[in-house]
Amino acid sequence: MIVLAHGSEIIDYLPQRPPVVMIDKLIYSGSDKTVSGLMIDAMNIFTVNGHFLKADLLKILHKQQLRV
Repeated sequence: MIVLAHGSEIIDYLPQRPPVVMIDKLIYSGSDKTVSGLMIDAMNIFTVNGHFLKADLLKILHKQQLRV
């Protein structure tokens, strides 16, 4: 797998800022789709007691779609 960008390289292209950035690698970007990745660790704001809170992430993603 070839990663086009990762970590701090991506921040310049996103409207979000830490701690809400939910992408840490850009794998593919084309005219019809984009593929990205995220490694969720214990420091992520959507984790509680080692568990990822999917419901909170869905709320954030929904709000971001409304801004487009």
